[in-house]
Amino acid sequence: MDWLKKGNAAMYLVLAVVFGALVLIFPVLALVFLCMMVAWWAGGKVLYTPAIVFVTAISLGLTAGYGMKCVQQVPRFDMSSGEWVKSDVQALSIRSWFSAKELSNPGNRAGRTGVLLGSLGGLGVAVAFKRRGKKRLHGPGIVQGRPVVKGGWGDEKEAAKICEFGPPKPGKYGGGVVLGKLNGRILRVIIGRMAIAAHTAIFGATGAGKTFGWVLPNIVSTAHDGWSMVISDPKGELVAGKWNASGEYEPGIADWLKKQGYEIIILNFKDPSQGSHRWNPLFEAKDDAEFRQVCEAMILSAGKENPFFAGGESNLFTALMGLTRYGSFLKDEMRHMRTVLSLLSWPVEKLDETFEKEYRSGQIPVYFYEKWRAAAGMFNNFATGVQSKVAVMTDGPLAALTAGHDINLLALSKKKTALFCILPTIGDLKPLLTAFYYLLFKRLVEYAEANNNRLPIPVRFILDEFANIGRIPNFSNRISFDRGLGICYNYIIQNRTQLNSLYGSDVAETFLGNTDIRMALRVNDDKTAGYFTRQLGSADVWDISERKDVTWPWKRMEITKKTESKKKLDLLYPWQFYEMEFYTAVVRVPTCRPFYLDTVAFSDLKEFKELSREPKTITDFAPAVPNHVPTPAIPSAEEEDEAPTPPKRQRKRKESHPDPAPDVASVLELNKGDDDIMRMFG
Repeated sequence: MDWLKKGNAAMYLVLAVVFGALVLIFPVLALVFLCMMVAWWAGGKVLYTPAIVFVTAISLGLTAGYGMKCVQQVPRFDMSSGEWVKSDVQALSIRSWFSAKELSNPGNRAGRTGVLLGSLGGLGVAVAFKRRGKKRLHGPGIVQGRPVVKGGWGDEKEAAKICEFGPPKPGKYGGGVVLGKLNGRILRVIIGRMAIAAHTAIFGATGAGKTFGWVLPNIVSTAHDGWSMVISDPKGELVAGKWNASGEYEPGIADWLKKQGYEIIILNFKDPSQGSHRWNPLFEAKDDAEFRQVCEAMILSAGKENPFFAGGESNLFTALMGLTRYGSFLKDEMRHMRTVLSLLSWPVEKLDETFEKEYRSGQIPVYFYEKWRAAAGMFNNFATGVQSKVAVMTDGPLAALTAGHDINLLALSKKKTALFCILPTIGDLKPLLTAFYYLLFKRLVEYAEANNNRLPIPVRFILDEFANIGRIPNFSNRISFDRGLGICYNYIIQNRTQLNSLYGSDVAETFLGNTDIRMALRVNDDKTAGYFTRQLGSADVWDISERKDVTWPWKRMEITKKTESKKKLDLLYPWQFYEMEFYTAVVRVPTCRPFYLDTVAFSDLKEFKELSREPKTITDFAPAVPNHVPTPAIPSAEEEDEAPTPPKRQRKRKESHPDPAPDVASVLELNKGDDDIMRMFG
């Protein structure tokens, strides 16, 4: 980047020399160019504003010059001769209007004056035209198109209490949460200022511009803060870019982050064969408690469940995970999630025999054996439920991703790291994603608590399509308590219904209440629109009402009477959220009135121009994952026939005549470890 900066400096130096020479030779032309540049900058960097200046200057100059020439050509009456005579009119020299030499021709002098006045007048017209074009029904000092008396939308003075102005940049207070543009100035909330953790909830329907107008600018801002980041990438375009419909390559952000000194980690849940690191939850979970929590999180990830079946499925899945990790009959390369699901196809008698053998030999902890005993009685019912919820992990590519383990989650807190989770557009990965994010949160929190309650390298989560991740256990607690640990959560969701379905309305309301920044880009449902209408509140405005008496025909000729009065209006009505312009947003920030903003287009930031246009692929950042996943052999039917005879309570359903009650001692012989039962029977 140094050579690029030197090249820019040289270019600016050449431009400065050229402009200096232009000032000496053609000062009026230099003034025209200067007014054009000011109009371009003040008018929002659009091309028509300098065009207005140029056209106005030339038009007024030509009008003044040729107007003066026409005046000179009018015959005048000569008193001495008593005749009308024509004056000698010098030809106009438009080139001389822009030079530094003194002009003797009145027409040229008028032309030069016209150019000067036209440049300054054009500048004023361009800025006024731009401001008029930006006038809306909503903004600082105006609500529903009416002047504000009290309250209303926040202005720049309001924003200055908590925000920094300008695009993200390196250095102190150079990053933060990028909100949008207020009167053309970018607002950024600095994380930690005034004890604000800056957890952010972004609501936006599909096509609202969340990625280009919020995610990418905030990735850049996070990099300037020097924080690590975890980014969910629903389309896989943030990492390596994409080819658009016109056949042009649009670069991703991972290569730029790598040049800023970031380590890039990819978890490609969409297609690991295109490139991905690997993560095995069996080796990530450290102890029995984490095994239990991970299993429960995976089973309950979809949201509402029947408690009985959810509990049974959790018991069965936990037991099989324990058997997979600790079972002596498995090779190390078989200890992965695909084996867990493969065990579901084993005959229940063979599984029961295996659990009994592994537990009696001390291979698996009693916790997993107890889970098996609790679930074995209704194995078929619970097995179907487990398979239906986590069958996605039996697919070849995803099974390969979870068959190895080469990610250290704590690397995020020890050095600058960007972890991208590429999500597929088809399929439900909630079980796997829930387990991953739960353990990631847990690792970071534990590490922070062991290091004076602060991560050495803070971590920011930018979680697009948050509802597709599933129900993360204790997420409401994370939002509440992690604000001082150096962890910032930004989650993007389409509507309130998704949150309520996953977490329940009460829990969703709790962690929304602990989310400092709430933002709506454009929403398409009544529940979310109504929520933000209540959050934005109302304002007192001057309202003009008109009255006209039309009782009699001649009364229609009277002038309409207007009455101005104060009135309380909502800042936005629910139906107006459907009509919000593209690339606009409303934001609620602590200690400030609400803001009505334009989103920040990533292309407006200088970092967009620094992106390499050389096409990249995901394999440039992570190796391709092979599809080969070894699993244990499924026992044959002959082995199933040799299984022990099931207990009597299971045979009664099949036999028309019950067998005589067995001898108590013979029954207990099958369960030699049941000492308590032996004592009961003497």
